[in-house]
Amino acid sequence: MIYRIFSSLSSFKELTFHSGLNVLLADKSEESTSKHTRNGAGKSSVLEIIHFLTAGDCPDDSIFKDPKLITYRFGMEFDLAGKPVEVQRSGENPGEVLVRRSDDTSEWPIQPEIHPETSARYLTNGNWDRVLGAMMFGIGRQLSEDRERYSPTFRNLFTYFAR
Repeated sequence: MIYRIFSSLSSFKELTFHSGLNVLLADKSEESTSKHTRNGAGKSSVLEIIHFLTAGDCPDDSIFKDPKLITYRFGMEFDLAGKPVEVQRSGENPGEVLVRRSDDTSEWPIQPEIHPETSARYLTNGNWDRVLGAMMFGIGRQLSEDRERYSPTFRNLFTYFAR
């Protein structure tokens, strides 16, 4: 379950979720007419943030590399294998996923490292993909190196479940 999605960007409106069905809707004011759209409300941006925080790519044309957003962190608090975890990532350092509020990572196949400058716990984005794959789909747990190379990744499978 996703508990919240947030950002260090002060104008970002934190999203909080509860158990059960959560629906993202754009508000329509009483002044709205049939010519007003609900574009620009941020629904697609939420999906981009979830994609980004679950080991998605961050190419040069990503919204997270936009000069107005590149220094800000985006984060998500959610359950991973039944335990709460918080991760954060920025366009400035897209190869690092900060791991916070996860007291027990002992069952993770790859343990977070300690950043030498900030002392924050982090994983490379590639290792985060491997952790998510192992914890959510059991990928790579008992595969030989050769078989693992040709097996699906978390990102390959996640897109099917996120549609």
